[in-house]
Amino acid sequence: MDMDQSRPSRRGPGGWPGPGDHGPLVLEVAVEGRWDRHLAAAVYRVIRGGLAEGPDAIIFDLGHLIDVLAESAPTWLAARQSTRQWKPPPQLALSLPPTRRLARYLRDVGAHRSLPTFTTVERARTWVLGQRPAAEFHRVEVRTG
Repeated sequence: MDMDQSRPSRRGPGGWPGPGDHGPLVLEVAVEGRWDRHLAAAVYRVIRGGLAEGPDAIIFDLGHLIDVLAESAPTWLAARQSTRQWKPPPQLALSLPPTRRLARYLRDVGAHRSLPTFTTVERARTWVLGQRPAAEFHRVEVRTG
């Protein structure tokens, strides 16, 4: 896939539901459980599969992620970086409580400038809808155990 030419097709073999010509596609990825290598691998597969479908936006719901050391931060930053080459790039947003170490870490490194973080999924949806009216949302859950 040549990502700096154009975004991937929504009709790939990844099994993701796509709206076709119905409007913008927004994927919501709920990540639940303790962050470890198994959850990281599962999230990587979901991100890769989801991005292969060429969504207009992805919201990562991290409200039930247990990541006390903010070890997942490189995953979210890498997801943002990997999409910057696409024309136009999909919008990415995170949803997590502001008191979590991950939220503080992302603020401290300035990630909020390119990776908006919201306190609730509903606020992230509102932001996406402001950018992509009439978006069609599809939710996927990734958990451990």
